[in-house]
Amino acid sequence: MRPYFLIFILFILTGCVNNLEGPFFVERVIDGDTLQLESGTRIRFSGINTPEISQEQCYAKEAKDFLSQIEGEMVYLEKDELDKDKYGRSLRYVYSGEINLNFLLVEKGYAKAYDKFSSSTKYFDKIKQIEDKAKIEQRGLWACNTEKNEQAKIETKPWFNFYKIILLGFLFGIYILWNIMWS
Repeated sequence: MRPYFLIFILFILTGCVNNLEGPFFVERVIDGDTLQLESGTRIRFSGINTPEISQEQCYAKEAKDFLSQIEGEMVYLEKDELDKDKYGRSLRYVYSGEINLNFLLVEKGYAKAYDKFSSSTKYFDKIKQIEDKAKIEQRGLWACNTEKNEQAKIETKPWFNFYKIILLGFLFGIYILWNIMWS
């Protein structure tokens, strides 16, 4: 009876620790949070969202380039609470060896937590913690807003100067007219 009990315990422990499927061969990376397996199955990284290349969002190309490192590699997949998204892509946590790539993308600032699906994301709290640290450290896409704000200030400054010159000219004209009328 005792050997069966130990085998049962080992079976339970290994089943609880490792819920991964695979390995699967990554045929290509579509964007920063989607890849295609050799079988043709499209995998959407669960719980995260990267900037969109088609919308030319800040850090979209960098996210895809970073993820492209796994093209031609073997990965393991872990199901989330939802199996598929509205486009039919499988929602998964993707592992390269022991590394959870969903977490890594957020940590490096290539992705952020997908708040819209927080209630159906198994590791949402963990992803949010990682995101908070990346925000504080202004990593990746979290530096984009700062860079865009600075660029916007630079771009609006010449217009502001133009209006300031016109306003000063107008006030100077009123001053001249005032002096002419009252002298």
